[in-house]
Amino acid sequence: MSLRKALPGRHSVALLGALMVGLVLTSSRTAGAETATGTCNAYIVVEPLPVDVVKLLSSPVVVPNPQGFPDASARQLQEWDLPSKVTAWRERPSPDELARRWEESGRKSSGTTKGANQALTHRPYVAQPLSPEQWKDVEKWFPNEGPKKLPGLCVDAGKATYRLEIGVISGGAFAPTRGSSNPHEYEQMSQVRAQDNAVGPNAGTFNPTAHESRYDELNGLGGSGDPSAHTCVYFYRRVGGSAPLQPPDYYYCHSGSDMPKSVLTTMLKYLAKAGVP
Repeated sequence: MSLRKALPGRHSVALLGALMVGLVLTSSRTAGAETATGTCNAYIVVEPLPVDVVKLLSSPVVVPNPQGFPDASARQLQEWDLPSKVTAWRERPSPDELARRWEESGRKSSGTTKGANQALTHRPYVAQPLSPEQWKDVEKWFPNEGPKKLPGLCVDAGKATYRLEIGVISGGAFAPTRGSSNPHEYEQMSQVRAQDNAVGPNAGTFNPTAHESRYDELNGLGGSGDPSAHTCVYFYRRVGGSAPLQPPDYYYCHSGSDMPKSVLTTMLKYLAKAGVP
């Protein structure tokens, strides 16, 4: 017996209408659930960059000169420690090779040769976490904006198989020196920081002016008064824990100490374009 025959006319129409609406709503909920589940192609977590990350970097060597400013060739080497373009760690020269290049650069800046009696000055890098305010902002911004930069990304620390570490690295060859005899050192540092990279791992591939104008609007102009400060992000395909310090898969730095959203945006867009993860 049909449903229409079992009920009075107007009641049968109302019941059939209700059944149809129910079927549509159920179908919609199921489709929505499947879509939400299907979008999580990768789970990621954002963590502070550990302060001992500088152990992975080289120890810049400079020979003091009358102007208190390192040789221009040091810019090439700094690109391997603070890359202005997302760089695969595997492309980085070995620690011994970088140490040799730094010494060579230092000798060149003073006009001396290897073995000459000339003092070498080591200017190590220093890492520090984001400020509490910056970190709070990242925690609020990343879960909402991160997936827009990398489709399929879901932020879940419990399920994460990928992680991003973010912090500030300063110091190195271009750090201001105490008691420098050069009154224009800060100005010179800033000019070098703004120059295009004509050499190094990112030669001819990066336009700082275009890059900064594109992303500085996310953060405001970076800088804490130290022209050597860079906000850096490291990407790992694995989640850490008790494992010893490991090099990242990719890393990237932006000049300025308050550029967290900028570096995260750049890294995520690179990963999306490269099909990673």
